[in-house]
Amino acid sequence: MADVIATHAELARAGVDKFFPIFSQNQRRLYRKVGWHNEKTTQEFIRMYQEGGFGYAPQVTEANPIPTDSFATVNNKDYYWVKRGLGWKTSFEALETDQYGVTKRVAKKMAKAMEMTKESTAANVFNNATSIAAEYVGPDGKALIAVDHPYNGGTWSNRGVGALNTDVDLSVLTLEQAVEKNMDVVNYRGIPDPVTGPYKLFVPTGLAGLANRLAKSQLLPAGSDNDTNWAGGLVTEVIPNPWFTDPDAWFLVSANQDEHGLFVLTHGGRRVSKKLYEDTEEVAFFLTEKWLFHHMDARGVWGTPGV
Repeated sequence: MADVIATHAELARAGVDKFFPIFSQNQRRLYRKVGWHNEKTTQEFIRMYQEGGFGYAPQVTEANPIPTDSFATVNNKDYYWVKRGLGWKTSFEALETDQYGVTKRVAKKMAKAMEMTKESTAANVFNNATSIAAEYVGPDGKALIAVDHPYNGGTWSNRGVGALNTDVDLSVLTLEQAVEKNMDVVNYRGIPDPVTGPYKLFVPTGLAGLANRLAKSQLLPAGSDNDTNWAGGLVTEVIPNPWFTDPDAWFLVSANQDEHGLFVLTHGGRRVSKKLYEDTEEVAFFLTEKWLFHHMDARGVWGTPGV
């Protein structure tokens, strides 16, 4: 049976569909603050390559050939988007007695649920930042946050660890160390490729107070519970996230989108549809979207699960 709604006045009521885009556009979303690279595809997957980069330019003499170098794409990974959907079914009778706009509120709630799903899946990139499971590692075969990201001749670390390889908690000292580690980032050739800031600081809600004191301490007088620190001045925004699952985890991400490899892969757009069931006199509303939050390069991101 054709999926039509014109035969039922309640379903043909103008404005129901409009609630999906209007509601989404008027909300502040935490996941958008990360500054994800927005990658779009019409294919089943997208292949991401990490660029190798060139070495230092050698001296050349007059009238002699300039040596050539390779520009290898040393690592790659295939990323597949995930389809997510919501549905709601009700009877004609319920719609016919809809005196209080329940249908409209359901449409808004479905749109909000999809946005909350994005919040959760985006936060899971950080929640699983140290996971070595296949679905979480990047093109270099390592977790987003790891002590052994490979380069040609060694490894580099973007995980906050202290003595005895213990993950560190947020403090004045560890924030400074995180900034210093970002300055030590290298490319695949082992050549320094520093990320010098500014940064965004992502924390669970329980660290919101401490994180803001650290980031804004240069604006406050020093005291027993407030040490001034130069690193805090490099943090442009503190973003507490209630979807973080570890109460001690914190992440420093470059505020310059071109200096980090976090991305969201999208396939098509939001799709809203309705289906009529004449045999039971019911109607269903469906909402689907396809996306994947992930990382294609660990540089520009520093983090720790904390102690």
